[in-house]
Amino acid sequence: MRILQIFNRYVQEGGEQQAVQETGSGLAPEHEVKTLLFDTRAWEEKNGVGQKVQQALAMVWNPKSIRTAKETIDEFRPDVIVLHNMMPVGSAALLYWLTRQAIPVVQYIHNFRPFSVSGYLWAGDQVERAGLRLNFIPEIKDGAWQDSRVKTLWYAMILWGLHALGVWKKMTHWIAISQFMKETFAEAGIPADKVSVVKHAWQPLEELVPRTSFEASMPFVFLGRLSAQKGIGTLLEAWTQVEKASPEARLVICGEGPMEKAVRDFAEGRDHVTYRGFVRGEKKEALLRGARCLLAPSIWYEGLGLVAYDGYEYGLPVVAAKSGGLAEIVMNDETGFLIPPGDSKALANGIVKMLGLPDGGVAMGLQGRKWLEKSATREQWKKEMLSVFTKLHPNSGNLN
Repeated sequence: MRILQIFNRYVQEGGEQQAVQETGSGLAPEHEVKTLLFDTRAWEEKNGVGQKVQQALAMVWNPKSIRTAKETIDEFRPDVIVLHNMMPVGSAALLYWLTRQAIPVVQYIHNFRPFSVSGYLWAGDQVERAGLRLNFIPEIKDGAWQDSRVKTLWYAMILWGLHALGVWKKMTHWIAISQFMKETFAEAGIPADKVSVVKHAWQPLEELVPRTSFEASMPFVFLGRLSAQKGIGTLLEAWTQVEKASPEARLVICGEGPMEKAVRDFAEGRDHVTYRGFVRGEKKEALLRGARCLLAPSIWYEGLGLVAYDGYEYGLPVVAAKSGGLAEIVMNDETGFLIPPGDSKALANGIVKMLGLPDGGVAMGLQGRKWLEKSATREQWKKEMLSVFTKLHPNSGNLN
């Protein structure tokens, strides 16, 4: 089977880009997978007013992107086209054109973009569900996209136009990364029978070295974007309460984002709170090997919450907000604790409760690792993905 992915890379790498890479490597070499990439970073380097106006217009119609896509399709002749993020460089016109070709087109649901300008269903520092009814006014007022009301209005008009043209209704199928995402899109009007749930796969790097306890010096760790959506404010408020109940508890915060200064200020003068900035690769692995618990206090609707996979890989329990897809992969009292989103007192209690467990949460972490090995295998993911594609392209059923 020949599978063409189309993806507009973000300025900062995230879970969606990882999913694109996993799709390519996970289905090869049995299948031919080609990825057509557009890159937002190429636009970020151009700051002139005239250039920005041209870019805004190109979000609607970018002839270069359309030409590149046509040439790729003519040469590769895909059986299925899988769409990830298409904006801003890919353009709305390309999306419209793709849905009118005689090739099955699958939209991979990583976030809420068809129904949210920001992609997060977020405005005014809280979840905003109005977009599910195609009401983007709250996000426009908040300047939810790139902190600009003008840019948010422009993007909202593009989304309204795509809905008016029936582009989303023309999608052959949708792939959601969680049951929560499927249900949310069904609420917004996407037929549930056109949405398949395929959770992300995860390949652990190595066998887990069993532990019997966590040392007191091992920290609780936050990995992610430093933003209100990710619950940074909740975490900082909670930790002031944790310090009173368990003065020796340690916290390491890793990431970048708009709340970086608040995190730096909070960590300054606190011996047991450390800000590490953005970590990846060996530094990230070393951090997780030496941690005792992962924290995921997101307020917004997490599509799935790959950060929990990070923790499970190293046998760490997870204290997470019962937010979106996180509630499907963090099992309360089994692999960690679930707390109400935005509730700093509940988060503090969850952390203190973890500290008070006889084994410090080791058994929960091991259960998380077992779940990862059983429920997020690449083989299972591959089977589910190919099941979707085979239904859309029946003649490929005999292909491996």
